[in-house]
Amino acid sequence: MSKKYAYKIYFLFILAFGLLAITAPSSYAQSRSKAFSPEEVAIAYYKSGDVVPNFEKWIKDRDPYKHTAWAKRVKVYEEELARLALAYQQYDPKNDFIIVRTTANLEPKKVLRETNEDLQEGEEQYDYFLNAKFTSAPDALYFPYDFLKERIILMPYQLTDVMNSPITKQTYDRLFEKRSQRKKLTTIFRLKPDEADFSQPYMIDGLEQWVFKTRIATVEFWSTSGSLVYERSADWYLSPNTVNLRELYEERPTGSQFKKGTPKPVTIFDKEK
Repeated sequence: MSKKYAYKIYFLFILAFGLLAITAPSSYAQSRSKAFSPEEVAIAYYKSGDVVPNFEKWIKDRDPYKHTAWAKRVKVYEEELARLALAYQQYDPKNDFIIVRTTANLEPKKVLRETNEDLQEGEEQYDYFLNAKFTSAPDALYFPYDFLKERIILMPYQLTDVMNSPITKQTYDRLFEKRSQRKKLTTIFRLKPDEADFSQPYMIDGLEQWVFKTRIATVEFWSTSGSLVYERSADWYLSPNTVNLRELYEERPTGSQFKKGTPKPVTIFDKEK
């Protein structure tokens, strides 16, 4: 690459970053709720590790550059570089999330307590749990994304605990009654970046995979009709659904009766449905 062309590429980076201050007041991921693509996961991974990707390789190894006539490739390269640079600059690991979308089945369970000093003879008391299983990989502990010739895996802390969690009797009764609404639920994770490991790719399930550790902010289970069946959020996170409910309560009309109240991977949807 000539020095003149190198200066031009540098200018595109500066231009892309400058546009951010004018046109992008909200953060990159917070303005959207759809699942991340492999490219977006890669951008989040590199940005979380404070590493600038080799965007030249990203561009030249993929469409549209590869299938563009030679005479037009410089323009395509410049456009793609500006797009990627802007996306990289906009993603904020401290404030943004990674959205994962897959499918799961729910199974509410109750377990008899063997001992309880407060119970009288003959009385029974139960503990209630919700067991969630991914439909394609029930014992999955990570989410894989193939980008170019590398694989990045999102590895959430305590995923097993989140997928097997205690619930109230009221939640158990509600879910138990809705048997037909517990299968193949659209499952959405909001993950907070925690550690992007660039030390080496790890051999997991026979493949070299780069590990991206995350924390689970929330997991949502949605029915095919578009209703929220169940949601579990971390103590440190206030989900959009909770925010909406609070706003609904605060805006209720005067006199309203509404009151307060070696792990296996997960298959990721390639496209939004």
